[in-house]
Amino acid sequence: MNVRKLLFPDKCPFCGKIIHSHTLGCCEDCREKDIFYENTGSGELSVLPHILNLYCLLHYEGLVKDSLIRYKFQGENWLANPFAALLHQYIAKDNGYHFCAWITSVPVSSSRFKVRGYNQSEIIARKLSALSGIPYADFLARKDTKVHAQTGKMSRTERYQVKKFELLPSHNSIQGGVLLVDDILTTGSTLNECSELLLNAGASFVNAAVLASGRKDLGGVCA
Repeated sequence: MNVRKLLFPDKCPFCGKIIHSHTLGCCEDCREKDIFYENTGSGELSVLPHILNLYCLLHYEGLVKDSLIRYKFQGENWLANPFAALLHQYIAKDNGYHFCAWITSVPVSSSRFKVRGYNQSEIIARKLSALSGIPYADFLARKDTKVHAQTGKMSRTERYQVKKFELLPSHNSIQGGVLLVDDILTTGSTLNECSELLLNAGASFVNAAVLASGRKDLGGVCA
């Protein structure tokens, strides 16, 4: 008998119901709820011109929003296991790992990492690496510059144009396709900037996988 399973049983990340294995991701009741994008797939999204295929798992609202806030800001790291299991199933369903040589993640700033103690997107990406067998690599870094302190005074367009990321010097030459992982898709500026850096470094293509988005214009992509 697994004592750990008795003391810390696997739970649904959304409703908290006990499930038989974290590989399931969530309970059957939540699978039937309107919290998932119905289809996975590919296509062009105007705000993501450098992304070949976008895989967005969940609608960022209600139970999903609550669970992601707990994972991202309240230190409930156990949620990474079911989130990664669900995202892996979603990507694999459409053969989204095909020709991907690497998995990487959107980095957080050193100051934010110091506060949280972890990068929520990196944890998910590393678990996807373990599940898929595709190696993980840190290709990107987030700039810690004084300009970010002024972004609150900028317009939305100006903030979008600020360059927040850079390629790590040790990875200035990338071969093969890359799966870029982030937690939440909002404006698309983060994925757009990171994917452009990866392509400029030699990546043959960039697929993106995100846990959730509140955008209403993803239907044409996930179809």
